[in-house]
Amino acid sequence: AGDKITNFTSTGIDDNATNNKLTITDSSSTFSENVILANGNSLRWTNDNVRIEGTTAGDNLTFYVNSQEILKLAQLETLATLTGNLSVSGTGTFAGNVGIGVAAHATASLNITNTDQHIRLNNGSELGIITLDTDGKLDLWAHGTDETINFRTGTGSGTVAMSVVGT
Repeated sequence: AGDKITNFTSTGIDDNATNNKLTITDSSSTFSENVILANGNSLRWTNDNVRIEGTTAGDNLTFYVNSQEILKLAQLETLATLTGNLSVSGTGTFAGNVGIGVAAHATASLNITNTDQHIRLNNGSELGIITLDTDGKLDLWAHGTDETINFRTGTGSGTVAMSVVGT
């Protein structure tokens, strides 16, 4: 410990860094083994604006963009916390109950709680909306001219038991 390499020359590596232990500016540098960081340290890009921090103290891995935490992965309690918008391309599967605007309900698969409680269904240019207003009224809306709301029973594609036809 405390030994110093005195005859070191390599383009892109700063061995005299004051705040960082190692700075590599050569874009073609690679590591063939693990890179080990002490708890609470981070991988940073230029400054603290973009970084990944990790610790085994709480088994957390935290991602920062613009110096703001955007994603935290944890071993205990809430496994993942996301700040900001989420865009998913592909298929998403939830093995448990889901809460939107509120914690997941103990027995309901989907729990939606917010001041604009509605589900918007789009199929091309067709639009359907299911809304629960502040007075507790449930509104089923087939948006457009001459739209129909069908209530079905049975198996397969079902049988229309009741139909509400707009004009």
